[in-house]
Amino acid sequence: MNLDLQPPVDNGPGQLIYYGIPKIQKSRAAAALSRYTLPNGSPGAIVLDLENGMATHGGKFTTIPSVDALVATLKELAKIDPPPFALVVDTIDRLDEWAEQEATRKHKLADPAFTEPSVLTIPYGKGYYYYRREMQALMSSIQAIAPHTIYIAHLRDSAIDKTARATDSKDLALWGKMRLKVCSYADSIAYCYLNNKGDLTFNFNPMPNATERVVCGSRCPSLANREIVMMETKTGIDHWPEIFPQLKEATNGS
Repeated sequence: MNLDLQPPVDNGPGQLIYYGIPKIQKSRAAAALSRYTLPNGSPGAIVLDLENGMATHGGKFTTIPSVDALVATLKELAKIDPPPFALVVDTIDRLDEWAEQEATRKHKLADPAFTEPSVLTIPYGKGYYYYRREMQALMSSIQAIAPHTIYIAHLRDSAIDKTARATDSKDLALWGKMRLKVCSYADSIAYCYLNNKGDLTFNFNPMPNATERVVCGSRCPSLANREIVMMETKTGIDHWPEIFPQLKEATNGS
């Protein structure tokens, strides 16, 4: 057992969530990350396109039409050597939907008397256990593929006109307690917006009065309380190395 003092290591977030309103180039940023190649040959990222929207942006991605296709794809990705630097899920909202559907399917097999459309209708919230279990299983399988996992998320409908430029986990379009769990697992959560130049910007500042502040922002010292321009709209230049310092040694195929 080594009990010597160890220096802090900040290699960027192991798990990153970034979210914002629709059509602000969140997927374009993921495509830009996938164009990096690390010195060991690892791709900067492989994007799991769960919403069939990545073709517009290109990059290294695979379109996933169903939860069965996701499971099969993860088995194939596990064979890649070296593994990708990051695996991007676009979006976690669709993963959330599939978890509910899969939990419902499995519960109906276990209990043929259950005919409701969703396990979430089971009284006293018991169905949420089955849903959360399925969601956690899917996320664990995804996070086993690469050293870094990135989840792209949408805003909840009630927050779609959000004007604040700070993060609050209540804004994510996920179910109650699962939203808290997903956010607590993440090392960093960024709210995305377009600055006055139209550049995609990541904000890691938690909202000062957020009731769920503990699961917003970043625990990485290099990102805490920062705003980072991620994609320059006019030039297409990205700034992923600001998030992951290892990418400073990578080549960019953009």
